[in-house]
Amino acid sequence: MRDRRKAAPLPPPRPILQDAYVLLASFLVGAIILVVEIMGTRVISPYYGASIYVWSSLIGVTLASLTVGYVLGGWAADRWPRLPGLALEMIGGALCLLLLPWMRRGVLAATTPLGLKAGSLVSAALLFAPPLVLLGMTGPVAIRLVTSEVTLLGRGVGKIYGVSTLGSMLGAILTGFVLIPNFSVSGVLLADAGVLLVLGGGGLLVARRTLAGTSALAVGMLVAAGLERAPAPPSNVIYLGNSFHGEIKVVDTKDVRVLLINGVDNGFVDRRSMESRAPYIALFDYLPAARPAAKRALCIGLGSGSVPRAFHLRHGIASEVVEIDSVIVHVARRYFDFPADIPVIVEDGRTYVEHAPHRYDFVVLDAFASETLPGHLFTREFFARVDAVLEPGGILDRFNSLETTFDIGVGQGSAEPSACQASKNNGFLNPGRNLGPAS
Repeated sequence: MRDRRKAAPLPPPRPILQDAYVLLASFLVGAIILVVEIMGTRVISPYYGASIYVWSSLIGVTLASLTVGYVLGGWAADRWPRLPGLALEMIGGALCLLLLPWMRRGVLAATTPLGLKAGSLVSAALLFAPPLVLLGMTGPVAIRLVTSEVTLLGRGVGKIYGVSTLGSMLGAILTGFVLIPNFSVSGVLLADAGVLLVLGGGGLLVARRTLAGTSALAVGMLVAAGLERAPAPPSNVIYLGNSFHGEIKVVDTKDVRVLLINGVDNGFVDRRSMESRAPYIALFDYLPAARPAAKRALCIGLGSGSVPRAFHLRHGIASEVVEIDSVIVHVARRYFDFPADIPVIVEDGRTYVEHAPHRYDFVVLDAFASETLPGHLFTREFFARVDAVLEPGGILDRFNSLETTFDIGVGQGSAEPSACQASKNNGFLNPGRNLGPAS
């Protein structure tokens, strides 16, 4: 007997244009999430620096926001699995980003009483959680839109995760290599908002919501034009630039010239003589008195160059400098009269001491910026290598501005014991504390 049961109808084919749009949107949203996360450190750094607390706050807020977005997006995908929903989520994220440049000063000022740790975390949450939650919601909706039936769910998930992760990777590279060195923070955030508005408008047009789509598209194109180079700085700011390590600024005020990294003083000199006005620099003059026959010094960290400059010009001590940031080297030579005949090696101090070509009478460790403590320069292994490149009886001189402004934890406070344990034959000087044998 012939089976009269009807076969289950095949699901209607999805429009190719819709699938292509959803994949493109997922790629660009993935890129924008990473751009916003990394640029967030530049938004917060003028108030809280670029320490590990700021980075941890941004990473934590990003992950928490995406988690909430995934949950809400899953709910939205079940309730309204339509293309306009995806478009509206991106438009909502764009509106949040549009408000951010105007909100940040008030939010950051309001959170400063909370201190470095809580303040950076709360400000990151207030500024970046809303747009990131909305962008996180796009993932589940996109998966639902590219999946025609349950048996193909894995394929749809793979597509969306793949293109969004690829976008995130490229967004991270683009931010570090192109956006941060060349464009203003506000300009990048406005451009991100513009791209999201264009994407949202395009989605509404694909869904045949012509009026709303055209409006969002037009506004987005206007906003995207906000990706302009940083505006001209005030007249007393004689240099303003960015490097991988932060915003670098040189400011003239009355008779003093100041080097600022992420808004924090990293050296100031007399504008006429280019001699340092920082009180701690005078302490380094005790070093030649402790070792009158000294001939060679290694300075790890350049800043404005006052320490190696003083060794070279005042005491005739041949100096080498290791500085991790090539922009700082340019700034020191151009704006702080750092002598051209003092060699500067652009490298991490930790790796340089592994292959240093000389032995030194002094090693000066002055590589600290505000609350940022390079932990790899505070290890027993590092101090052992420093001891190996010191001449017998040589002196390690460590300046740590953190000790006058921040509490030192167990890991940070172990620097001096590490240095003493690693150095059995050489001296250890901490400016303002002691000068004597390390053992």
